[in-house]
Amino acid sequence: MSGLQTLCNGNMNNFMNILKTILILILASLPLIGAAQIDIQLSFNKEAKEATLLLLNTSDDIYRLSPKSIDQYEPGTGCIYTFSYRDKNDKVIYKRSRFIYDETIR
Repeated sequence: MSGLQTLCNGNMNNFMNILKTILILILASLPLIGAAQIDIQLSFNKEAKEATLLLLNTSDDIYRLSPKSIDQYEPGTGCIYTFSYRDKNDKVIYKRSRFIYDETIR
């Protein structure tokens, strides 16, 4: 299995649904995003089967994103979200990963 398939237990549709949900939430708050000065970029690499959602904070304010809670996922699924916080010189100042899974598959 490739890296992304391993992370998502081979369920690419579930991973894409999660990204779509996050994107819909972000797009639903476009007026706030414009005022908050957050740039959004979504890309998908078909060869590597990797989806990237880039949120660039261009202000001095701190924003918190929270993925869905674990009880909203179907059994047999799991993905990793990684948030990297970078300074204006693109240096990573903080990195946080969250593994979302269903405990019933163990």
